[in-house]
Amino acid sequence: MTASDFAEEGTFDPGDFEEELAAAPTNLDIGTTLWFENERMRVWEIRLDPGERGPFHIHTRRYFLSGTATTTRGWRSTM
Repeated sequence: MTASDFAEEGTFDPGDFEEELAAAPTNLDIGTTLWFENERMRVWEIRLDPGERGPFHIHTRRYFLSGTATTTRGWRSTM
C-alpha cells in the first residue's frame, strides 16, 4: 500500500492549511487524549475516523507509535 492509495498526487495545497502550519511549531498536542505525563514522557491516544487526520504538530521528545484498526470483527493490530 502506498500514499497514492489514500490521496491523489497534487491535492495538498499548503495555502489551505496556512494558519495550522503556522501554529504547528508550538502545537505539542500530538493525540486526541493525553493519558499520562511525567518529566520523561507523554502517553497519547489518537482516535481518527476513516479519512480524518490530526493537526500538524511538532515532536520535541522521542516517540513510539503503536496502531490498531477497527474491522468488522473488532480490533486488530496494524503494526
